[in-house]
Amino acid sequence: MKEDLEQEISRLNVLKDIYKNENERLKYEYRVLLDEFEKYKNSIKEPTVRKILRKCLSIVKRIFKR
Repeated sequence: MKEDLEQEISRLNVLKDIYKNENERLKYEYRVLLDEFEKYKNSIKEPTVRKILRKCLSIVKRIFKR
């Protein structure tokens, strides 16, 4: 019983670390996309701007989904 609990705790800790790393990666991707948007927003075409913003939105949704 105690071993099962320890294994479950260990498994949950691993999952927590995976989610934490994934969230950090997503936040970084989001910042990069926003920087790209700010840099090019006046010089790129509207479809490209929409594409960048859609990517940002999908990343935000994935972050808050957890």
